[in-house]
Order: sequence, then C-alpha cells, then structure tokens
Amino acid sequence: MLACKHEPIEKALFLSPVVDMKRLIHNMMGWFGVSEARLEKEKEIATPVKTLYWDYYQYVLEHHPIAWDKPTALLYGGNDNICELDDVKAFAGRVHAKMMIMEDGEHFFHTEKQLAFFRDWLRANIAA
Repeated sequence: MLACKHEPIEKALFLSPVVDMKRLIHNMMGWFGVSEARLEKEKEIATPVKTLYWDYYQYVLEHHPIAWDKPTALLYGGNDNICELDDVKAFAGRVHAKMMIMEDGEHFFHTEKQLAFFRDWLRANIAA
C-alpha cells in the first residue's frame, strides 16, 4: 500500500491482507520468545515461520499505516492464524472496504474449496 498510495488504482482487491505489520511482528516475537533487545542485538533471528529482521522491524515502527482512499474489497479467512479479525475489520471500516469472510478459509487460501470461493469472489468484485 505504501508503494501504491499515489497510483491511479481503480479498485483494490485484498486476500488475507496483513494490515498491521507491527502487531504481526510482535505476535511472532511472542510465539518464539524473541525480545526486542535480542532482535536488536542479533539483527536477524530465524523462526519456524519467517526470519525476523531488526532493520525491517525498525522500518515498520517508523512507517505507520497510511490513508487509503482507493475503492477496496477484501476477503478474509475465518480461520486465519496470521492476521487477526479485529485488525482486518478495523482496517475495512477505516478505508470503507467491502469485506467478506469465508468462515472455513485460512490465511493462505489453498484447498480446492477455498480457491473456488476466491475465484468466485474475484469474479464478483471485478465485475462490480
């Protein structure tokens, strides 16, 4: 979103958007027992999910969410274990996005049923 904020976007469609990277990084630090002091000291810590980087963490802290005024629709998986529903709902409300939840969807849509649902959602939102 930071990279596209000045682009003439007709419509934005987001699948499982990470709308609060700071919260996600803090969650990951908590899951794997990584303190801010340790991350600063080691600069880079591999976790089973993703490597945490001090420089990127600092970037996230310095670049707060931007104003987003593009027509937006988003699809969220009800079983998303990466992004929390309250964050996504708050983002959708803030930017006036049309939000849909696939109750048995996940963060990574990958099953036949999830992908079919995603394709149908795309068709409906592209045509709208």
